[in-house]
Amino acid sequence: MPLRDVARGERRAPGLVEPLVEVLLQQRQVVALEPADLERQIDHVQAGDVAVREPGLELAREVEERGLADDLAVALVGVSDLQASRERCGVLGSRAMVVAIAGGHGKIGLRLTTLLAERGDRVLGLIRNPAQADHVSTAGGEPVIVDLEAAGAAELARSIQGADAVVFAAGAGPGSGAERKLTLDRDGAILLADAAHAAGARRYVMVSSIGADPAHPGDEVFDVYLRAKGEADAAVADSGLDFTIVRPGSLTDGPGTGLVEIAEHVDRREVTRDDVAAVLAATLAEPATIGRTFELMSGSDQIETALAKL
Repeated sequence: MPLRDVARGERRAPGLVEPLVEVLLQQRQVVALEPADLERQIDHVQAGDVAVREPGLELAREVEERGLADDLAVALVGVSDLQASRERCGVLGSRAMVVAIAGGHGKIGLRLTTLLAERGDRVLGLIRNPAQADHVSTAGGEPVIVDLEAAGAAELARSIQGADAVVFAAGAGPGSGAERKLTLDRDGAILLADAAHAAGARRYVMVSSIGADPAHPGDEVFDVYLRAKGEADAAVADSGLDFTIVRPGSLTDGPGTGLVEIAEHVDRREVTRDDVAAVLAATLAEPATIGRTFELMSGSDQIETALAKL
């Protein structure tokens, strides 16, 4: 069998033995590769040779768990740059992520900034008010002044240039009227998706709300909010980005417990902002959450366990 081009001809796999090529590149998909098969083939694989699409991320985790990441470089089909591919996998490579957080001065945004900075990631905290810059810096982030309700996609893309991932944690707040639910909670989230595309940031994590629904009825401000969040969720899910939509329950400022319940549908109850931020941080590092929408409440599972149950 001839060796196949990888990533639409942008990269070749010269060092691969044909049986492994057959397993990994059949119809540009990754089929199941048993650990024993990987072990038998690993000595014949050159770094940078293996192409993996999202269906093959289980293989990437297997490589990481076996401590083989330095010997076997895992890239994504359709991504020509090997380092970018390793970073996008989220489980390989040691370079810190660059994460841009819309709503960088919000209660969840600041908590998330601290968690990401503590694990070595670089955080761009998007804020509208320059007076909030010191708070972002204290949390470990780099303040970036940009108004989501005034900027265009090109300007916002410049503000997040270099980011690997974006998080939408912005919101007009409980004292705002219906109009700002549309201009910020909905349109700001969609603008961030457009900017992420332009800036090359593939990963998008949305902080939504339980009850978000583009068809939610009613004309009260909260009705408009739930409809706006639902419309934003739908747009992000249809954006072509590697999205995850997180819908927390009623938010509280109490100390986090690290114990949550996560599923497509969860009985409505409270969850602390500490725990929401911790789930967002874990979500960014877990490729299996890509393409998923889930609700988040306080519960009895450790965060990693709860995400693994999805």
